Amino acid sequence: MEITIELLQKILEFIPSCIFFKDTECRYAFATHFNTNPVDMERSDVRGKTDLEVFGDTPAGREAYETTKKIIETRKGVCFVNDYSVPGKEAFIEIKMEPVYDDKQNIMGVVGLMHDITARVLLERQLETSARTDSLTGLYNRFYLDYWRKNILKPDMFPLFIISADCDGLKEMNDTYGHQVGDEYLHLTTSVFRVGLPEEAIKFRTGGDEFLMLIPKTTKEQGERHIEHMESYSKHVTLRQKPIQISFGSSIIETYGDDFMEAIKTADQNMYRMKEAHHKARK
Repeated sequence: MEITIELLQKILEFIPSCIFFKDTECRYAFATHFNTNPVDMERSDVRGKTDLEVFGDTPAGREAYETTKKIIETRKGVCFVNDYSVPGKEAFIEIKMEPVYDDKQNIMGVVGLMHDITARVLLERQLETSARTDSLTGLYNRFYLDYWRKNILKPDMFPLFIISADCDGLKEMNDTYGHQVGDEYLHLTTSVFRVGLPEEAIKFRTGGDEFLMLIPKTTKEQGERHIEHMESYSKHVTLRQKPIQISFGSSIIETYGDDFMEAIKTADQNMYRMKEAHHKARK
């Protein structure tokens, strides 16, 4: 069988990735297909066009075009991921490009491979989210707290107001009505945090019925008002005809050099004192 250019191109079309060649003016001279790309263009539509014409004057189009120019200038290949997402559709394309030379080592253009990695990116996002969030409440988990403290906490976040919280009577709720109602109690408690705290608050579920909230750039007076807001709102949130009850404790870290874990311990101790007071009041 004679392998013609037409047959070779037909064979290449069965490869899931798009194989392409751009000339020294960054124009597509050859492309097997674009079915790995959300632009959904036929091969004949891209010949003679640059990425700016194929993808429009978008961040992804500009990056692909400028990267091709850089490869031609530096003669160094690259591998990168472009975000071609549009409203209602996420798409991520991995692009590998290498320079092509003639027999005299003159650069002829750039050969490349485009591969749709959307499924992989979304899975990685899902796994990352699962690793740092509590599946029941959607808040961050205690494992992420240590990462946040070491990698995200910055000097400009101080003073940092700390709130420790605990669902009063969750065990009794589970024992009396079952864990499904107990889970609903936790959901309602989480709703109190979402309503009563500012958007910048970082919220964690650190244990079965224990929570921790961190509010950057917040004074003691401002933080205590947030607690008052949550206490007031919780009185109107009921489960089994009874308002839910949450114990709160707080502390504050004034500067970056203060002991983070000691401040959390102080907030916990203050919370347990309130919890004990609530327990005595119910007797």
